[in-house]
Amino acid sequence: MLKKNLLKTLSPNRSFRTGAIALALMGLLLPACTTTEETDTPDVTSQEAVKEPETVAENADELFGQTITARGEVGEVVDNISFTLADDDFFGGEEILIVNASGEPIELPEDGEVLVKGEVRKFNAFDFEGEFDLDWDPTDDYGEQPTIVAEYIAISPDAGEVTGNPTDYYGQTVAVGGEIEEMEGTDGAIAFKLDEDQVAGAGDLIVLNLTDPTATYEPGDEVVVTGQVRSFVLAEVEKEYDLTWDLDVKESLETEYTNKPVLIATEIVPQADQ
Repeated sequence: MLKKNLLKTLSPNRSFRTGAIALALMGLLLPACTTTEETDTPDVTSQEAVKEPETVAENADELFGQTITARGEVGEVVDNISFTLADDDFFGGEEILIVNASGEPIELPEDGEVLVKGEVRKFNAFDFEGEFDLDWDPTDDYGEQPTIVAEYIAISPDAGEVTGNPTDYYGQTVAVGGEIEEMEGTDGAIAFKLDEDQVAGAGDLIVLNLTDPTATYEPGDEVVVTGQVRSFVLAEVEKEYDLTWDLDVKESLETEYTNKPVLIATEIVPQADQ
């Protein structure tokens, strides 16, 4: 578990504040299991990319009623189910209220990032107070500004934060953004590394792609990977997942990655160039 002194705990329904925010106009993608069925080969570049704040700000009115993905830095915690997210270019510089409608509490890092998925709605004090049982006076600051009603929230550390302190993240679901540096496997990345350039001295994070082994990824692709962090033990992964890896790939992964932190991917989506 993450260290308690670095975290704030929110119950269902909350919001967050961020200095560098990325949004995607996209439906929620369901985690996919490895399968032997033949499917069309998806390309990561064909999916909706995470948008930059300035791009979204120009079309803020078009976001209402749409489901988006937002990734950014946690700011003010308003109450036990809501927090704020803000950026000078995002929605004209207005703060974004996030309401945790996921039904699950989440521990938020005080100085870290989170990923949120949910519907963009226009804030209405009367409706929101009744619908979400807000524990604050919603008439003070939020007017009719855009609000993300989050059905999903995950902490979003840098790759180096995970590899530098893996025991803090083992067993947790995280969303990590980065550039694909190395790949293994053919016709889809069975395994690749997310490049770490944010944390000095930290190593790259190994990602095991169990979402769709037919997907095409290239070195240099910028992606956001959501999944569970664990220590890699091949026998355990084989037991839990319907793997179709050949013997050479298994031996290579076991030799290089055993007992190292890996991210078992449940979703991989592109992110826009910074």
